[in-house]
Amino acid sequence: MPRVAVIGGGIIGAAAAYHLARQGYGVTLFERDQLGGGSTGRSVGEVEAQYAEEDAVSHRVFSLRFLERLEQETGRRLIHRNGYLRLGRTDDALRGFAESLRLQNELGWTGARLLDVAEAASIVPGLCTDGISGALLGPHDGYVDPVEVTDLLVAQARSLGATVRIGHEVRSVTPGPSGVELEVGAEVLHCEVAVVAAGPWLDSLRAGYGAEGRIRNERHEVCVVTLSQDYPDIPFTMDYLPGGDVPGIYFRLEGPGRMLIGLHDEGSTATTVSPDDWQTSLSDAGRDAIIARFLEIMPAVGATAGFLGGWAGLYPFTDTGIPTVTWAVPGRVLEAVGFGGVGVQLGPWAGHEVQRLVASAVPK
Repeated sequence: MPRVAVIGGGIIGAAAAYHLARQGYGVTLFERDQLGGGSTGRSVGEVEAQYAEEDAVSHRVFSLRFLERLEQETGRRLIHRNGYLRLGRTDDALRGFAESLRLQNELGWTGARLLDVAEAASIVPGLCTDGISGALLGPHDGYVDPVEVTDLLVAQARSLGATVRIGHEVRSVTPGPSGVELEVGAEVLHCEVAVVAAGPWLDSLRAGYGAEGRIRNERHEVCVVTLSQDYPDIPFTMDYLPGGDVPGIYFRLEGPGRMLIGLHDEGSTATTVSPDDWQTSLSDAGRDAIIARFLEIMPAVGATAGFLGGWAGLYPFTDTGIPTVTWAVPGRVLEAVGFGGVGVQLGPWAGHEVQRLVASAVPK
């Protein structure tokens, strides 16, 4: 009997399996389809610490440091360190940037700096600075390939003794006095603790253990364009502040001669869908909205860019909009839930938090 069953093979489930196996727990990871096949594989992969709240910064710094250690341990380059630039348009935004800088420095994550408008324009050629008051640059931040990181975490967990069952869907999770019963296809299995990291599909399992609340799966779209001339490897640029109620545009290079563009918000305007019935391709309306915003902020670049394609992904949100790792059934069922839009950058921290909470309930 595995001591801990992890349900979901996205980056959070993979990180949980890794951290648990590293601490000596018997772990089995269940994935219904393929590793990183849900929200993880449709993420744009940004990893950064440009937030103004202590927990938000500290959790992201933990994840960035974890990825750096994983690079050292495996000899793999995981982080494309082109930097992360957050644009500000109000005095409140600039005060938040100063607070973020203070928090990052206190945590020893140094190097971030405040930029004036001219400096921001100098590192993002073609940026329209109308309405921009300043920016915050994290030069050591950037992006990862989310599926590559997920695959590597699972491989590391396997090397530490974890069992991985791909193509095995957990259909129910039922806690009892002596453990947790799992319905996996035609099998009934048992474990001491179940970690539910099922992302958009979490609601389908909650009835078995009586958890309250609903997951709101929001559909977000990404567009890829070709560039008519060589363009420098600019920072991942985000014109949105966390908690804002109007979608903001982001963009970064996607290999030579290509740029990835999308609109981001945290649960205010996007379409809510079923995770088993939704359009995974970029819609015409989505393409037009993204391109229109891109032409506003990068008019010269956008005017000569060519449309290449795109895709859609899901942001699973809780009712509160706050990503959490918490006991749904104390000592038996642990949920990692609500990481819509931030799962990749918080995945390593969330996996470690799973391990910490499991250790508090199930001593090795």
